[in-house]
Amino acid sequence: MTSTTFRVESDTIEKLKEIADREKVSLNVVVGRILRQAADFAEVAERLGIVGFARSELLQVMEYLSEDEAQQGGRHAGGANGSFREFMLGYFGRDNLDGFFRTIELAELYARNFKINKAVERDGSISLILHHSWGRKWSLYYYGALDERLKALTRSGDVKNHSVNYTDNQTIISIVPKDSSKTETSSSLSS
Repeated sequence: MTSTTFRVESDTIEKLKEIADREKVSLNVVVGRILRQAADFAEVAERLGIVGFARSELLQVMEYLSEDEAQQGGRHAGGANGSFREFMLGYFGRDNLDGFFRTIELAELYARNFKINKAVERDGSISLILHHSWGRKWSLYYYGALDERLKALTRSGDVKNHSVNYTDNQTIISIVPKDSSKTETSSSLSS
């Protein structure tokens, strides 16, 4: 391990200290993890060709699509050769339920397209609600992507059963993991 000094604004340090206190770890652990994630993400983003767009531009592009085209675009993104799976493999090195949860969590954190509410039910099933303000076509896009990825995880045996539904500004997911008696989800998705 190398020791290096950085200059960081005091309000940023205070936020990092709050995170460290909340997680009951050292400031060094928090900063190291954040730097590692940023370095890893930059590498994967470059390899996968991830680019950024302004929200207004993405909303406008989606307006040119029919509802069916929006859903099919999502199905492509969630499919075997789509960006969702590619990101899971590139960033986490695995195409499984844990990678699924971690990818959604990163999308919430970095892309900021939606906020997640989750619950682990008594029967071990997991409910996720992705809230957004992007409209029905984006709900259909997320529906297609998430349903397609969960179908693949069902075929592989990671998921026993799932359902995906949507409203104008949210996509609702219910997942029954292969062993719902020992349900575990990662990071902020855990109970």
